[in-house]
Amino acid sequence: DLGEASYSASASKEDDGESTVITLTIKNESSNVAFATRVKAIRDNAAQGEDSRILPTFYSDNYITLMPGESKTITIEYDNEYLYGGTPQISLEGFNTAEYLVSIN
Repeated sequence: DLGEASYSASASKEDDGESTVITLTIKNESSNVAFATRVKAIRDNAAQGEDSRILPTFYSDNYITLMPGESKTITIEYDNEYLYGGTPQISLEGFNTAEYLVSIN
């Protein structure tokens, strides 16, 4: 009976040409618990039916639960060759949340 939760998020990146480190901050903006939120680094140029995840990717944390008003900062790292010419985005989705796409500044 968990009510729906919602996020706000911001992300910035540091790119040295070979690899990228993204710093993502997520905040639960609702009065409900955001349960089992999955963080996914994806690329925007995946063909239909193709997996859009950037693999391999290393996360400092994942599948997080945020209490109302709580925020969390996560670092995400991957080699740029696995973007295959695409642009990175972050997808957030949890047990009681709709998918939320985060643009990276």
